[in-house]
Amino acid sequence: MTQVKQAIKTHRKWIRYLGCGLLLLSIILWLYFKLDNPQTLPIKNVDIRGNYTHVNHDLLQQALVTYTTAGFFNVDIKQIQAKLLTLPWIKQAEVDRVWPDTVNIKIIEQKVSAEWDKNALINLQGALFFPTDVTFPKDLPQLSGPKAKFKEVYADYLQAQAMLQPLLLTVAAVHMSANEAVSLTLSNGCKIILGQKLLWQRLQRFINVYNTTFANKPRRPVYIDLRYPNGMAVKWSAQKVT
Repeated sequence: MTQVKQAIKTHRKWIRYLGCGLLLLSIILWLYFKLDNPQTLPIKNVDIRGNYTHVNHDLLQQALVTYTTAGFFNVDIKQIQAKLLTLPWIKQAEVDRVWPDTVNIKIIEQKVSAEWDKNALINLQGALFFPTDVTFPKDLPQLSGPKAKFKEVYADYLQAQAMLQPLLLTVAAVHMSANEAVSLTLSNGCKIILGQKLLWQRLQRFINVYNTTFANKPRRPVYIDLRYPNGMAVKWSAQKVT
């Protein structure tokens, strides 16, 4: 008789355990489906921060609408980040959630160094990106040449600008022809032909004589060909400098 009572007691204990387990499971399932509902803790605020001038704030908000409707616990911040990085002017994006209803976004905009071939921009790291041309900043250095050579052209631009800066001269354009001949155009309109080889020795020859031959002259040079081994050909402007 005692064994029967003990068995009944044990049986009732397991029933209580099972009931508690089922109750706990029901609560977990209820919470899961409740939190999975976008109407539970919906995202009400998207806070976008960062110093940017070329990323349109309103268009940015519109692009994020479909990614912020899942509710606080289910909003996919990695997906939002991936979407932001498809926008050409955005170089870097950080996304996180802030309890109970906010997504914080910090964006870093591309910094532009030059324009490439009228259809792309080059950032400070020397990489191409392709925003719409209406967003291109004005008065950028104009680089052009074979697309496969854009890194070389950009490197040529940086080298030429560094060499000419002490003379207070600015490179406005660099062009590489199909046969890889390089020419520069300065901001004053003067075109400098460097050719295919010995580019920096040739440019240095120009620099060495700039102050005595070209600076503060009544006429300015409009064309300088540095491909000669021991000199240069110069075309002067027809009108005197005023």
